[in-house]
Amino acid sequence: TIPKFGDAGLREVFVVTSAEGTYWAPGKNDSLGNVSRVDTVTYSANRIHYKIAEKLIIMRETAKVKQATMVLDADEIQYDLNSRNVYAVGHYDSTQAKYVPLVLKDKLEEMTGEQLVYNLDDKRGKIRESRTKLDQAYYSGGLLRKEVENEFLVRNGSYTTCENAEPHFHFASKSMKLVTEDKVFARPVVLYIESMPVFALPYFVFSTKKGRHSGFLPFQFGNFTRGQRFVNNLGYYWAISDYWDVKGWVDVRESTGLTFNVGARYAVRYALSGAINGSFARETQFVGVKRTNHQRYQFNFSHSQTLDPTLSLSGSGLIVSDKSYYTDYSTNLSERLNLQIRSQLNITKRFEGASLYAAVDQTKDLDRDAHTEKLPAVRFSLSQKPMFHQPKKSADRRWYHDIYYTYNSGFLNSASKSMAGTVATRKKYAALNQQLDLRAPVKFFNAITVSPSVSASDNWYYLPYSDQADSAHLQTNAVKSRQTWTSSVSLSTQLFGTVAPNILSIVGLRHVLSPSVSLGYQPKITRNQEYSSFTGVGGSGYESKNVGLSVGNQLQMKYLRDGKERKADLLKYNFSASYDFVRTERRWSDLRSNLSSPNIKNLTLEMSFVHDLYASDGRLRWWNPTLKTISISSGYGGSFRIPVGLAGPEKTEGTTPGTLSATGVPSVAGAPLTDAKIVRFGISQRYSETRGVSSSISHWISFNVAFSLSRNWSISYRQNYNIRGKESTDKSIEIRRDLHCWEGSFTWNPEGALEGYYFRLNVKLMPDVKLEKSESGIRDALFRMIPTE
Repeated sequence: TIPKFGDAGLREVFVVTSAEGTYWAPGKNDSLGNVSRVDTVTYSANRIHYKIAEKLIIMRETAKVKQATMVLDADEIQYDLNSRNVYAVGHYDSTQAKYVPLVLKDKLEEMTGEQLVYNLDDKRGKIRESRTKLDQAYYSGGLLRKEVENEFLVRNGSYTTCENAEPHFHFASKSMKLVTEDKVFARPVVLYIESMPVFALPYFVFSTKKGRHSGFLPFQFGNFTRGQRFVNNLGYYWAISDYWDVKGWVDVRESTGLTFNVGARYAVRYALSGAINGSFARETQFVGVKRTNHQRYQFNFSHSQTLDPTLSLSGSGLIVSDKSYYTDYSTNLSERLNLQIRSQLNITKRFEGASLYAAVDQTKDLDRDAHTEKLPAVRFSLSQKPMFHQPKKSADRRWYHDIYYTYNSGFLNSASKSMAGTVATRKKYAALNQQLDLRAPVKFFNAITVSPSVSASDNWYYLPYSDQADSAHLQTNAVKSRQTWTSSVSLSTQLFGTVAPNILSIVGLRHVLSPSVSLGYQPKITRNQEYSSFTGVGGSGYESKNVGLSVGNQLQMKYLRDGKERKADLLKYNFSASYDFVRTERRWSDLRSNLSSPNIKNLTLEMSFVHDLYASDGRLRWWNPTLKTISISSGYGGSFRIPVGLAGPEKTEGTTPGTLSATGVPSVAGAPLTDAKIVRFGISQRYSETRGVSSSISHWISFNVAFSLSRNWSISYRQNYNIRGKESTDKSIEIRRDLHCWEGSFTWNPEGALEGYYFRLNVKLMPDVKLEKSESGIRDALFRMIPTE
């Protein structure tokens, strides 16, 4: 410590070789005169210069000032005790040949720069050549000023998600306003790749809020396959409250012009939720010099509400101006292919062991110009209940206590209309049906289960006059009834056989045999059968007498692993057939069988067969049936190491080895592999054959493999091969490249219906900032989107 005195006494103090201090600002009093707050500022540095007369503290070399949650690190910091201003600068480190900036931290925010001026009282200040990180984005500017809490004004600023000092891309703007945890306003905005400008907008807003919040929507622009250009999603999202929000946007396309869209959502937890959406477009077309205008629109809604724990209400609806609206305006494949419009409102009431459902429903078929209305449809159901009161003691239980019943009833009032050319045809009816089912499962000797059951149905019909009823020669404006019944009885059991081989780690094998036989009967009832056929209510009236036979086989294994017993299902083999007493010939049905291996590691195997028990001359050949169809599918997936590449984490994203993808191949697709020493692969085959008059055979093998060439490069290959046709189909190669804050992918289909390529380069955290190029329809297949022309 080196003191320096003047005429009036001690004027300056120099402290060298690491010094620190604490400054207590005068406390502020509340209305009662009590001290409400004492502000404390701590500081430290290798060298500190106190100017007592000027009340100035100068800190040099690794200087630090801390007040509350704010911490400032710099090469030099000057603190004026009178004005409470802080001035700080960074420095150039000649040993590392780089500039070391000052660092200002406040809670989770961090800011760097060359020079800073800041007032500790009003928390206003400015910083030159600043750089700050908020959430996953980085902001920098030539001059940044803080005028009010949580707001920054930036001159010559930039925005990026790349953390490099020289970012791979950034949005630059001459004037920016940053509102923390809200949004960034910028004008104009230029997108730079490295130092090259590639795109510009006069004004844009970047949202920095977390979760659901108001803000401008991320727009989309580009062109469809046939060259039609578009700019979509120009609009604003307004999160009005925690319970509802509104969104409005405009789509602009060369062929159709402007489409105005609006949508609203609402939700109250455990009470209600719903959405309302609408679109409107005004098309202008010229035929010669004549101009015609067309107004096209769509409106849809959905609503779900819980009125009380046992009462719920829901509904949905859709209105469109014409049947080709979605074909012309939607890029959603399911919407474009949907030619049915349905609107419905229903209410459900649940009781103890029962439920009541009522609904009104209208369905329009745009392709056939037809519609059906159900006004209303009502259903009442009683769940299974014992016929007699259950005793509290098992000793008092009798056989009739195992008799159970279920009851269902329904009412439907239906009206439909369709067009047969230019003539309208109509169908109307009302139907009331009720059904009672009785069953009494009984177990004998704790081994054999006998389950008899009977079902009775009562149906009533009323047909107002309609041309379809008149054409079917049915009596209209009259009540008709029809009653039917069916019965059945089944018998089942399970037999077990075990053996203890004690080979390797296998300590036990068990065979489970599950035979079952059932007898069903339905009498022939032709009374008012034509009304059942017309309405579709009431079931068949044909006589039925049949016996069903089935046998299930299951092979299970018990083995030791790590000193503990474990179980696994090795194989399952089931087969079934039935005998029809009513038929006069070929009474036995086909024999159906299935073999599968559910739990063999990395392996899937399933085989199914259908055998005809009769010869071509009609003779029964029980022991030598004829194979009609066969289907075999198998697959194996796994991984292995290769002594090349760079090692990384072994864990990769994707499907569990041995599980089949949609194409039947054990899937290895997913995120790029991160371990260059691991190769993951999958192979499968599918064989199916139909024998007889129209015989056919198909045999396919599929293969895919994926591995990393390095930490940033990965490649995957997929191929299907038609063994029967001796041709390769659906061949695909995909190459991925991790580009730090960007990612790139190239997909090439050298042949097949999707022949072509698709290239995409996009920012990881901003997928809408992308460059893409495609040939043929591969992009549409990858993104489930088809052209609008």
